[in-house]
Amino acid sequence: MAGDSSLCDFDRGLVESATLIVLALTPEQKNVEFQFPPKIVGESNASNWNETSDVMSIERVKYMMGAQGRRLDVEWEHIATDNVWTPDKIFTQLNNLKSYFYEFSKNGYPIISFKYTKILDSDGGVPFRMKDFNISNGPEYIKGTGGYFPLYSKVKIGIELVTTLASAEDVNKKVKMPQLKNVRKEWY
Repeated sequence: MAGDSSLCDFDRGLVESATLIVLALTPEQKNVEFQFPPKIVGESNASNWNETSDVMSIERVKYMMGAQGRRLDVEWEHIATDNVWTPDKIFTQLNNLKSYFYEFSKNGYPIISFKYTKILDSDGGVPFRMKDFNISNGPEYIKGTGGYFPLYSKVKIGIELVTTLASAEDVNKKVKMPQLKNVRKEWY
């Protein structure tokens, strides 16, 4: 993925090491390109506990019920800067991300394949579920071929590790979801 033409070599290397792909979609996967290096701004995990007060004790008895999936909070930015990173291209990148919640196949739900630096060092990308996203736009607008678009956009996503899959294809074998009919572009 090409980043912004004004990036220094170090930042260009970070952009080129990052991949984010929305998988299990119809009709095909959607790549989300980064203009500038993304930032992993938070990482968390938690345990699941079953608590009971059925036995006499000073505090409630707690039974370990496993761990939750590793969660990452990731941020990146887009600015319409040149003839490569146009408002139309940025709009496409944002729609590729937003389609996650609506364009899944009837055979499974989409996952995010994300690879970035040593934090997520995997040849094929690490599978995640997207829990949420937030896109905030700057106040300035610019004209693209398809209309007017924000000059600046900041993207924040929360993703949770999928721990029960051997590969992206396993999603279709384990979880069945009905395909949404009449998905409207204004939904995303």
